[in-house]
Amino acid sequence: SGKLDRGRSFNLIHELSAAIQCHKDQNILVDLRDAEVQSDMLDLMTFAAECAKYGSDFDKKIAILIPNTAERIETARMFKSCMDIQGFRIRHFFNDETAIQWLSDLT
Repeated sequence: SGKLDRGRSFNLIHELSAAIQCHKDQNILVDLRDAEVQSDMLDLMTFAAECAKYGSDFDKKIAILIPNTAERIETARMFKSCMDIQGFRIRHFFNDETAIQWLSDLT
C-alpha cells in the first residue's frame, strides 16, 4: 500500500526475487490494489529487466491484483508486455478469486 515510486518498486522486485528463489515451484500473487503506482514506459522496462536478472529460471505464474481503473489497466498492460519479452507468465486481475483460479490452473 502507499506510494510505489521507483525506489519502492525496486525493493518490491528484490522481495519478489527472494520469494522466487525460495519457492521456485510456487506461483506468485502480488496485491497492488492499495498501492499508488506512477510509472512511465521506461520505468516499466527497467523493472522488467531487473526482474529478469533475478528470475531467469522462474517458469511459474505471477498474478498482479490492481484496481479496475483505466490508468492502472494501461500500466498493467504495458508492464505485461515488458515481462512477456523477458519470458514471464504474468496477468493482472481485479479480484483475488479470479487470480487464484488462474494461478491454480495447471496450464
